[in-house]
Amino acid sequence: MTSKATWGVSQFTFEAFALGTLGCILALGLAGYARGKKVRDAMAPVDAALGSGASEDEALLPRSL
Repeated sequence: MTSKATWGVSQFTFEAFALGTLGCILALGLAGYARGKKVRDAMAPVDAALGSGASEDEALLPRSL
């Protein structure tokens, strides 16, 4: 069976929508990752904080608190 018979569109249109959707999801993920850099940088490194005698819960708190 072809895409035309199953979905009512040509194979090119079907693949364009499928790859376009994948591209949008990838773009959203990368944008979220880029926007989260500030939060990731504000987090204390767990190993360094634990080495200073802090509890594991304290090690996961942002440095600004």
